[in-house]
Formats: sequence, structure tokens, C-alpha cells
Amino acid sequence: MAPNKKKEAGNLPIKLEGTNGDFEVKVLSSSLSGPQRTSAVTLALSTKDMKHCQLERGDAVLLTSPTGRRSVASCDIGGPGGGAVISPALQRSLNVQEGETVIISMDFIAEEAAELRFEVPAKLNQVWAQTAGALKLDRYLNATFDGTLLFAGDLRTISVNGQWWDVRVLECKSTQPRPGGKSSEGEGPDPPRLVTTSTKVVANFAGDSSESIGGRELGSGAAPPASHGFGRVGGLKQGVEEL
Repeated sequence: MAPNKKKEAGNLPIKLEGTNGDFEVKVLSSSLSGPQRTSAVTLALSTKDMKHCQLERGDAVLLTSPTGRRSVASCDIGGPGGGAVISPALQRSLNVQEGETVIISMDFIAEEAAELRFEVPAKLNQVWAQTAGALKLDRYLNATFDGTLLFAGDLRTISVNGQWWDVRVLECKSTQPRPGGKSSEGEGPDPPRLVTTSTKVVANFAGDSSESIGGRELGSGAAPPASHGFGRVGGLKQGVEEL
């Protein structure tokens, strides 16, 4: 049964009764300040809306789209109020459009990821060989996403040698495998997976099994913008130049 909605004054996020403090909020846009191509995985709310939801900047939240897609984001302050501004990678992961709503859940569990399989652009394989030398792409992806909470189907953006590249999570296996796709409590769908240094990371190049997703040049010396609170959500830790 769908949770009941509790009416709130004005355009505040709607608290869902019968839940552990979940809220429903309208998506205003997927645009953030700065370049559109960014490693950020952000849900930005006004200060008033953040206070109403009892959230703080940097909090990790689980978002659910009307179609049931889920992704984990970091909270940030921004936007005009009365809705959420989400980063492009998050919008594509959830497949939500402006005017649709997402459910914000603060109370959720996570399981450690045993194996993580990414789809990466085929062209990145060529760029990587010219840039990284003996450093393996799998190792770089593990270092980049260490401490990140991911779902299968998530799309994230990384930077390699001044270019942005989209990578998609094809599979995210738990260290606690169970039949039926149930959580460790035996109820509901699988929770997000926490990537650690022990997680086995495999890179599959697009074109072998699905469509390609490419990169965009940022210009000489360009680097990803700094983000707040992404250690457990999906922000880029370091550029390949720094590894």
C-alpha cells in the first residue's frame, strides 16, 4: 500500500505517513551551478526545506523515482525552494524529469559490495593506455569509488586527463548474497552497495554488449570541481594524474 501524504504549509516537501520519516519532493531541474558535466551526485534543497526535512549539508539520502529506480545522493544547499535541484548524473540514474517527484529516505541500510562491474566507453580504453601507463583502469575505478554507495543502473561521471567520461554500473554484488533479491532483514528490494578497497572491480567496454557513452573535452588543465560530502555517495576522489 502506498504511504499517505501529510499536507504541509506552502510548497514544503510532503512528509509521507506510515514511513520512517520519508519525504516527497518535486524535481525542479537537473541544473547546478558550474559545468553541467560534473562528478557530483547531489540533491540540493533550500535552507528552509533542509530544515523542514531535518537534513544537513553532506547527509547521504536514498532517492526513489516514481518508476522505482533508486540512487543515493548527498544533500546540499541550493535552489529556490519548493522542490529539489538534482545533478545531471543523478537525474539520468533515476530517469526523472522536471516536475516529477522523488521520495527522500534518510533511514536505510547498505551492504558491502563484493564485486562491481562498470560499463565504460570503448574510447576510454585507448585514452587510458596513453595516459596511465602500468596503472590498471580497474584499480583506478576502485580508488575513485571507494566509500561510495551504488546501485546497479547508476550512472556516474569521472575525469581522466581533462576529459569527462560517463560510466554505468552494470552489476553490484553484495558480500551477503541471498535468493529472491531481498534485503538482510528479509523485506524489500536490495539495498545500496558500499564499495571498499576489498571490492573486486571489473571494467567492461561499451560496444562489446551495449551502446557507447563518450567523454567531452574540458580544456587544457581542466579538473573536476570540488564537491562537499561525497565520500560515501559517488564523488570523484582523485584524478588519474594524482594516482
